[in-house]
Amino acid sequence: MSDVVDDLTRWLLQRLDWIAEQPWVDEFLTEAAGLRGTNMARWPLVDRARPLRGHTCIRCGGTGLMLYPPSSPGWPIAILCSNVQCGHSIPEDEWHQITERLEQYRGKRSA
Repeated sequence: MSDVVDDLTRWLLQRLDWIAEQPWVDEFLTEAAGLRGTNMARWPLVDRARPLRGHTCIRCGGTGLMLYPPSSPGWPIAILCSNVQCGHSIPEDEWHQITERLEQYRGKRSA
Protein backbone atom coordinates (compact mmCIF):
# COMPACT_ATOMS: atom_id res chain seq x y z
CA MET A 1 0.00 0.00 0.00
CA SER A 2 2.82 2.40 0.86
CA ASP A 3 4.32 1.94 -2.61
CA VAL A 4 1.00 2.93 -4.20
CA VAL A 5 0.80 6.08 -2.07
CA ASP A 6 4.42 6.96 -2.82
CA ASP A 7 3.90 6.44 -6.56
CA LEU A 8 0.72 8.54 -6.60
CA THR A 9 2.37 11.29 -4.57
CA ARG A 10 5.35 11.38 -6.91
CA TRP A 11 3.01 11.48 -9.94
CA LEU A 12 1.00 14.37 -8.49
CA LEU A 13 4.10 16.34 -7.49
CA GLN A 14 5.44 16.10 -11.05
CA ARG A 15 2.20 17.71 -12.28
CA LEU A 16 1.64 20.49 -9.73
CA ASP A 17 1.74 23.30 -12.31
CA TRP A 18 -0.84 21.53 -14.47
CA ILE A 19 -3.04 20.68 -11.46
CA ALA A 20 -2.98 24.34 -10.27
CA GLU A 21 -4.47 25.43 -13.62
CA GLN A 22 -7.43 23.02 -13.55
CA PRO A 23 -10.94 24.28 -12.80
CA TRP A 24 -11.43 21.52 -10.21
CA VAL A 25 -8.33 22.38 -8.14
CA ASP A 26 -10.30 24.06 -5.29
CA GLU A 27 -12.56 21.03 -4.90
CA PHE A 28 -9.52 18.73 -5.06
CA LEU A 29 -7.70 20.68 -2.32
CA THR A 30 -10.78 20.80 -0.09
CA GLU A 31 -11.31 17.06 -0.41
CA ALA A 32 -7.60 16.26 0.06
CA ALA A 33 -7.42 18.44 3.21
CA GLY A 34 -10.50 16.73 4.66
CA LEU A 35 -9.09 13.28 3.97
CA ARG A 36 -5.75 14.25 5.49
CA GLY A 37 -7.44 15.50 8.66
CA THR A 38 -9.47 12.30 8.97
CA ASN A 39 -6.45 10.09 8.36
CA MET A 40 -4.20 12.02 10.77
CA ALA A 41 -6.83 11.68 13.49
CA ARG A 42 -7.15 7.97 12.82
CA TRP A 43 -3.45 7.20 12.25
CA PRO A 44 -1.34 9.96 13.83
CA LEU A 45 2.34 10.27 12.95
CA VAL A 46 3.22 10.86 16.60
CA ASP A 47 2.17 9.06 19.75
CA ARG A 48 -0.70 10.60 21.66
CA ALA A 49 -0.77 11.39 25.34
CA ARG A 50 -2.07 8.54 27.44
CA PRO A 51 -3.41 8.32 30.98
CA LEU A 52 -1.25 6.63 33.59
CA ARG A 53 -3.82 4.39 35.24
CA GLY A 54 -3.10 3.27 38.78
CA HIS A 55 -0.84 6.24 39.56
CA THR A 56 -1.76 9.29 41.60
CA CYS A 57 -0.31 12.77 41.56
CA ILE A 58 2.16 13.25 44.42
CA ARG A 59 1.00 16.85 44.88
CA CYS A 60 -2.82 16.72 44.78
CA GLY A 61 -3.53 12.96 45.01
CA GLY A 62 -5.55 13.08 41.78
CA THR A 63 -5.69 10.12 39.43
CA GLY A 64 -5.34 12.15 36.23
CA LEU A 65 -1.64 11.71 35.48
CA MET A 66 -0.91 11.85 31.76
CA LEU A 67 2.21 10.70 29.92
CA TYR A 68 3.11 12.81 26.89
CA PRO A 69 5.60 11.10 24.56
CA PRO A 70 8.54 13.14 23.26
CA SER A 71 7.59 15.43 20.38
CA SER A 72 11.01 14.97 18.79
CA PRO A 73 13.68 12.25 19.04
CA GLY A 74 15.90 12.73 22.06
CA TRP A 75 13.43 14.96 23.90
CA PRO A 76 12.15 13.86 27.32
CA ILE A 77 8.75 12.44 28.04
CA ALA A 78 6.44 14.69 30.06
CA ILE A 79 4.31 13.47 32.94
CA LEU A 80 1.68 15.99 34.00
CA CYS A 81 -1.28 16.05 36.35
CA SER A 82 -4.39 16.83 34.33
CA ASN A 83 -6.08 18.54 37.30
CA VAL A 84 -6.20 22.20 36.20
CA GLN A 85 -5.90 23.30 39.84
CA CYS A 86 -2.65 21.33 40.17
CA GLY A 87 -0.83 20.79 36.84
CA HIS A 88 2.16 19.24 38.61
CA SER A 89 4.95 18.13 36.27
CA ILE A 90 7.16 15.15 37.10
CA PRO A 91 10.60 15.15 35.44
CA GLU A 92 11.39 12.04 33.39
CA ASP A 93 14.26 10.89 35.62
CA GLU A 94 12.11 11.27 38.74
CA TRP A 95 9.30 9.34 37.02
CA HIS A 96 11.66 6.45 36.30
CA GLN A 97 12.74 6.41 39.97
CA ILE A 98 9.11 6.36 41.12
CA THR A 99 8.15 3.51 38.78
CA GLU A 100 11.23 1.48 39.78
CA ARG A 101 10.31 1.86 43.48
CA LEU A 102 6.72 0.86 42.74
CA GLU A 103 7.86 -2.26 40.88
CA GLN A 104 10.15 -3.20 43.78
CA TYR A 105 7.33 -2.66 46.26
CA ARG A 106 4.88 -4.70 44.21
CA GLY A 107 7.48 -7.48 43.85
CA LYS A 108 8.01 -7.60 47.64
CA ARG A 109 4.25 -7.70 48.26
CA SER A 110 3.71 -10.61 45.87
CA ALA A 111 6.64 -12.63 47.30
